[in-house]
Amino acid sequence: MSDTESATATAVLDPDTTDATIDPDTRADVDHVDEADLPAIEARYMRPEELVIAENVRKSFRIEDHPDQVASIKERGVKDPINATREADGSVHADDGQVRILIARHLGTPRVPVFITDAPVGLSDNERRIERTLDQINFNQRRIPLTKADYAGGITLMLDLGASVTRVAKGLQAKRDDVKNHAKIGASPTATALLETDQLKLLQQAECAALGIPWTDDRLIAVDEAGVPIRPEYYSDMFQRLRQRAGLRRIPLKGLRNTSVSLMLKLGIPVHIVAAWHGHDPALSLGVYSDTTRGLARGGRCPVRMIC
Repeated sequence: MSDTESATATAVLDPDTTDATIDPDTRADVDHVDEADLPAIEARYMRPEELVIAENVRKSFRIEDHPDQVASIKERGVKDPINATREADGSVHADDGQVRILIARHLGTPRVPVFITDAPVGLSDNERRIERTLDQINFNQRRIPLTKADYAGGITLMLDLGASVTRVAKGLQAKRDDVKNHAKIGASPTATALLETDQLKLLQQAECAALGIPWTDDRLIAVDEAGVPIRPEYYSDMFQRLRQRAGLRRIPLKGLRNTSVSLMLKLGIPVHIVAAWHGHDPALSLGVYSDTTRGLARGGRCPVRMIC
């Protein structure tokens, strides 16, 4: 390691904390903490079933409501240590990490990492419960999630370091295409900035980054490869070309909606499901398309605006 690399590593691992905004009296208190006053911590791996889940502010938790957390622990195990207290009888009570423990038990995870301190002496039960509740709320409310830009940058870094898209996708429980799109964004400072401000959707940002095209708020989204606005008739014209190539008779593009609704009703799909798929009220489905459906059931000819 070079001197420059050594200095950089030291700066990262031991950052300069001489912030002029910190009150000098407060800094003096921090700098003179006696380590003998700090509780001893034992680090060990334990079976999730060995841990007693102490009283917890989180009262409602269903494992099935958190598939991402389950998938993460299934793939990677529990990495964040459980904070626990050893009681006078020797039992170990988890003060933080209830969710990780319950998911680990559900998955049959053999071991989880645990940081254990001895129960404090001289505190009443009520005082201990107050302190535990303060810790639990702070643990859960003060966690800072990664920004979208940080997430994209992390994916880009792993791929640059030689990880495959498949490995990253599996490790993050993400789709391969999402990993590829995030990597394109992470490699572009412009796209990364746009991602952070939610000005573009992920796919649009990925395409912008891949093509090296700058983005401004006054640009149109519906444009062709040359940046020319697309005419509203473009989609209808394209549909007619595809219809003719397939040998089907002419109907307007909107006729596909009529076709879809009518055929779904003919297949016996419940009307409320058909209506939900097409974004309208069930009464409209029956009122507009019921005659068509009855005609089809009798073997009648398809209406002009349908493909049959």
